[in-house]
Amino acid sequence: ELIFNKKNFGKFIITKKFIKFKLYDEFDQDVFLSTALNQPIACYEYLNKNIVLHCSAFEYKGKSNILLGLPKSGKSTLLGTGLNKVKFITEDIGIIRNKQLLPSTPLIKLQKENISEKYFEKFSPIPLDHRKRVACRLKAELFSESPKPINKFFFIERDKVSNIKSMETKYKLAKLFSSSFRPNEFSDTTDEKDFFSNISQLLEVDIKEFNIPQQEKPVESFSRLLNYIDNNS
Repeated sequence: ELIFNKKNFGKFIITKKFIKFKLYDEFDQDVFLSTALNQPIACYEYLNKNIVLHCSAFEYKGKSNILLGLPKSGKSTLLGTGLNKVKFITEDIGIIRNKQLLPSTPLIKLQKENISEKYFEKFSPIPLDHRKRVACRLKAELFSESPKPINKFFFIERDKVSNIKSMETKYKLAKLFSSSFRPNEFSDTTDEKDFFSNISQLLEVDIKEFNIPQQEKPVESFSRLLNYIDNNS
């Protein structure tokens, strides 16, 4: 059993079978799903031995492509610019089960200046969010509703160069570990063994470093990413 306190939102009790919660206030359903419930769901999936990543992901030509990176590296912004070319799978929390990425909810958190209204049907400002983001509900046709096999991982780096390059195995592992959800204060030896065994299996997937210059517009970065996938799949 894990007890999780989501600041400003509520208290959650998570086991392998259920999530119970007590909210501190009333919230719009989309805000609750996209902001309050994401980490409790990550806890639940971790307890059930699934891989949980902090990521954004999209479906392209029947497969999932996963964007990893540090907080505020632009994963959601990048994905939000390309929804006319791909289908949305998840934002923030990515769950991998049986080597497939599971869809989450058709919600993405974006800052107002990064929202293209034509992709969405509802907007819910997130209270007390220091980045002043909005929970945006996608139109149904833009959401990928079924698990998808993984094509590639891209770890976003903000740099002066503009390229996509290979990484040494030790750096791939480091990036995967740093992007993984793992409440290790609750783990025992068996949990640790299972975690490292599961996450190491992802090395079978192509993992690349995606370098984005600060001055490059997100739509240009995303177009460059899709061109790379087209030429290297």
